[in-house]
Amino acid sequence: MAGVAYYVFNEAVQGGDLVTVPDITGMSITQAANIVTQSGLTLGTQRQVLNEQVPEYHVILQRPTPNTVVRSGRKVNLTISQGREFVQTPTWIGKSLETALNEIESSRFLSGSIARMAHRSPRDTVLAQDPSPSMQIALGREIHLLVSEGPESQAVMMPDLIDKSLEEVQLILASMNVQAVPYKITRPGEEYEVVLGQHPQPGTVLIDGQEVTFDIRLRPTSFLPN
Repeated sequence: MAGVAYYVFNEAVQGGDLVTVPDITGMSITQAANIVTQSGLTLGTQRQVLNEQVPEYHVILQRPTPNTVVRSGRKVNLTISQGREFVQTPTWIGKSLETALNEIESSRFLSGSIARMAHRSPRDTVLAQDPSPSMQIALGREIHLLVSEGPESQAVMMPDLIDKSLEEVQLILASMNVQAVPYKITRPGEEYEVVLGQHPQPGTVLIDGQEVTFDIRLRPTSFLPN
């Protein structure tokens, strides 16, 4: 009777053999379950929480902790990662680049690449974004922007103004968005009110607002245009 009582006490009260709890933190739930079972233990409760560092469905914490000596059959309770928090993407389209970058940072996203294109919108206006608005994405994801470079500037070539009349040259330069600067010169024998010299030379590529000068001989009764 004493022997039977001792056996019942050991098996029913004290439990089975002693085993060491394996370290399953960082493992996938499937891998962790296999190792727990092979160690003579039982998988217990599984609590899921959001976590940006540990991949989804991987073990964050375990109880009992690794290397604890317990009786076989003991339950190992797990805290499992649900991965990053997902939110609806805000829209930055139509906002300035500076405003968009500030809001991206404050919204716990990351600033991605910035591409530019000529557009009628003011310079640095956000035209498109990736991911697009209203998508469900994880916090910490990069946001890529397409912004306006401003209206496209059309390159123009410097025309040949030599021997053209003052009136014709005024009309030509007025349509080119350049700064026309006439110079009155005295050159006896030359024709009146036609262009005698110019800078830049014909064929030069001009930019918006560039200064273009031309030389002209005026009659005593004539005057230079403003």
